[in-house]
Amino acid sequence: MTSTVSKIRIYPVKSLDPVELNEVTISERSLLHDREFAIFDENGKFVNGKRTPEIIKLRASFDLENYLVELKIEGSETINVFNLTEEKPLLNKYLSDYFGYKVFVKQTPNGDFLDIPVYSGLTVLSTSTLDSLSEFFPEIPIEQMRRRFRANIEISGAEPLWEDHLFDKPGNAVEYKIGDVRLFGVAPRARCIVPTRDPDTGITYPYFTKEFVEYRKNSLPENSLLPEYEHFYFLSVDTFIPDTENGKKKKGDKIEIIGISTLEELNI
Repeated sequence: MTSTVSKIRIYPVKSLDPVELNEVTISERSLLHDREFAIFDENGKFVNGKRTPEIIKLRASFDLENYLVELKIEGSETINVFNLTEEKPLLNKYLSDYFGYKVFVKQTPNGDFLDIPVYSGLTVLSTSTLDSLSEFFPEIPIEQMRRRFRANIEISGAEPLWEDHLFDKPGNAVEYKIGDVRLFGVAPRARCIVPTRDPDTGITYPYFTKEFVEYRKNSLPENSLLPEYEHFYFLSVDTFIPDTENGKKKKGDKIEIIGISTLEELNI
């Protein structure tokens, strides 16, 4: 069975909706425009889905070429358009009014707003895993499941949880390639409260974490090293992107596993 990239998604503003692409450029150990912007409160903390459920009700669409974002509140027909680089005061006021306290949109060129900068420049998940999860949680359709786990790279042509082959025991990394792009899977991604919440309403699914852990324990693929980690609330794979890959383009290419390295060898 040949595994290939079937979807590429980036999130220009952290915690808001994604943009789906046919190909993406590697930039500064991350994906170009992924989490390039983020919303902060006056204490310098992220306003994100972990801390602020209200952000989930904000719908966003993007014109990245012109740095435009269209925002509306779930259930409303009113659309507000802002230039992310030239109209920050207007955007800040709109968002501050929405959240009920002062917030500020900031920009970074180098992946600093990722959940795990440098160590994880992108995350990988398989379509069959999302299908399997939707069967386990029949109330949650696959597209909503996809929006709960927010992976950058989705792969097809693989069995459920195939991505577990892209990480090794703690302290090691699995070298793999997508086309000519060289990558290192460093760990399974520990999940937070975000996947428990409906991506449209922010309402929490009762007992989601407990039931997900049950699914994960009972669905491990052969030779998965997930039991080497602290718990079973993991999904997708954190991937390190070396500087040598900057400027390359990633698209719907085949995935090839190369071998094992240590994190010490990679200086991460």
